[in-house]
Amino acid sequence: MALIYKVVYTPNKDTKTLAIDSDINFLCSDKKLHIRLRDYDHEEVISGFINKLTYVITYLIQRCDVGTKSDDEIISNFVKNDTDFKNIDAFLQQVFSSRGLDYRGIKISKSYRKVKTSKNTLGSFKEGTCYLEDNCKFGDFTFLTNSLGLDFVAFLLNDAVDLVITKDSLNNSYTKFVNKKLRKVNKNKLEYIPLF
Repeated sequence: MALIYKVVYTPNKDTKTLAIDSDINFLCSDKKLHIRLRDYDHEEVISGFINKLTYVITYLIQRCDVGTKSDDEIISNFVKNDTDFKNIDAFLQQVFSSRGLDYRGIKISKSYRKVKTSKNTLGSFKEGTCYLEDNCKFGDFTFLTNSLGLDFVAFLLNDAVDLVITKDSLNNSYTKFVNKKLRKVNKNKLEYIPLF
């Protein structure tokens, strides 16, 4: 069964304050946010600031040209050169410094797998778990947030917004009405029966 993703807004969870404004300190002892790239290939609910940021960064790093570079080189080049990553980092720098915290950036780690495979360790998306530009390539951050129907702050920092990866239900909401129409059409048709 195919996977799909849904953006879910839960009004009861909306406190009108941003996740960063809470008493939680998201920074580790080295004053950085630690992100481990992930594989989005099964059903799950992605909620909370760090988990949604992980989803976004895993999505953005998929645009990198792998070539013959090692995963560590790809991550290093991504951190140094990706405009979207730099914009996210600058925004978080501003937010954390306004709270009086010494924010020193985002540390990205390769995805972890118990069983070692030849696959890359930069995370992955199973078909249907993210929106692809022209159905074939990963877009920039603006494309991603537009496909979600939300802006950066609303998606990442509002705890009332979750991303849900779930199985696509084969039940169509309109099956009842389609079947009703088909019955009427079939009832009015004359059936041709060959005699010879």
